[in-house]
Amino acid sequence: MKRISILALFIFCTCFLSLSWGQNQNQEDITGKGTTNFVPKFTSRTTIGNSMISQFPSTSSQGWLNLVGIGTTNPEATLHINVGPNTNSFTLGDPTVQSFLIRDTTRGLIDIQTFGSDLVMQCCDGNNVVMFARSEGHLGIGTGIGNATNIITVKQNSATEPIADAWTTYSSARWKTNIQPLDNALDKVERLRGVAFDWKANGKHDIGVVAEEVAVVVPEVVGFERNGKAQSVDYGRLTALLLEAVKEQQAQIRELKGEIEKLSRQMSDTPAMTSTGTK
Repeated sequence: MKRISILALFIFCTCFLSLSWGQNQNQEDITGKGTTNFVPKFTSRTTIGNSMISQFPSTSSQGWLNLVGIGTTNPEATLHINVGPNTNSFTLGDPTVQSFLIRDTTRGLIDIQTFGSDLVMQCCDGNNVVMFARSEGHLGIGTGIGNATNIITVKQNSATEPIADAWTTYSSARWKTNIQPLDNALDKVERLRGVAFDWKANGKHDIGVVAEEVAVVVPEVVGFERNGKAQSVDYGRLTALLLEAVKEQQAQIRELKGEIEKLSRQMSDTPAMTSTGTK
């Protein structure tokens, strides 16, 4: 039994030395050198060099601990990517399915693109703050996915109304043709109806007009859905109709004033009659 144990130990040691010798024979030294603050990478199977990733301690007063740069030796943010113009700087997702892309273009612009998906910016409660619809290139503010049906669509019945110092509309004669005066403006205004109402969504009391009613009289100021249903009214364009209606009414007033003055002169020229019917 003792001889067998010694023999087994001898065989084990022999195998171990053989394996160790073989590993030492096949081992290759790794060569190369790096630069301070750069993350190293294998430039070949046995050579190490610099990667494009660098890390520097921050001296910023904002308190960033480290600045990581990709493609730059002078990072100016916690993560600074600079891979050159017209090159994809950041891609998230699979471009063949859906992805998000940021690139620095040769035109001096920073492109933010999505492929196979809308671009949505959400707040912490999951509601859309801004949405860019990929298919039509529309912008939605506070709208749900697929609800940006116009070039700019603002959420209906939002908590607060949009506000601005001014909102102007293209109106120069340079972009117009077949310019004609509005006829029968007063008649059209008389056919319109101003109403008071409550919104179904939030019960808020409001005043305005009804798009379906306006569409019968002045369809030019009504916006329609793709199915042909009236959706909105451009109250600003109603001003042109009201302007001409006031002018028509003013013409009628001037005409009536002329008639009244004429009758007044006729009455003043008529001799006063006595109670007996003599002068």
